[in-house]
Amino acid sequence: MSERDETTRTSRHLPDFRSREDLAEFWDTHSFTDYLSDLEPGTAHIAEDVTAPLSEITQVRFDKAADRQLAAYARQRGIRKSTLLRMIALEWLRNQERQAS
Repeated sequence: MSERDETTRTSRHLPDFRSREDLAEFWDTHSFTDYLSDLEPGTAHIAEDVTAPLSEITQVRFDKAADRQLAAYARQRGIRKSTLLRMIALEWLRNQERQAS
């Protein structure tokens, strides 16, 4: 790596994000290695609903166009379509609980 590349790499700063969507879009197009100076060690907390064994199955029917879109979104994120749908459903449930309280 040249000296110029190193200077450019260390002078970048993470922007402020207005939403999770902005955050996801940013990291879809950038490498965290370009922002190492902004990062700090942290502790990850895994939500209980992520680690709980999955025992219930629900079938959902979509038309071909919607199914293709879901498959494409899942592929972009490197996950299965079923995982994407589970994430969407769990987020919706969390929002419902927040609104109810």
